[in-house]
Amino acid sequence: MTAEALLRRMDVVGLEAVARALATADDSHAHWLDAAVRGVFLVYATQRDTAVQMCGVMVESADPVLRKGAAELRDILTEIDPILHPAGEN
Repeated sequence: MTAEALLRRMDVVGLEAVARALATADDSHAHWLDAAVRGVFLVYATQRDTAVQMCGVMVESADPVLRKGAAELRDILTEIDPILHPAGEN
């Protein structure tokens, strides 16, 4: 899926594209995007945490579409309890 490929980039470009898609998605598309986010960020807590931080920056954007989508993406990410956490954490 395209959303998964964008998310697996683990960079601002991929996250921004998915955030913009979330901001304008109907319920059906939002469901698929949600599933993609959960699938990509389910394993490593460090990757999820980095994505949450990037969303925090995007939420401060002057672009209202990006702000809305980044907030939605951050909400999804913070609901995920990844399988693997750094040593000494969990």
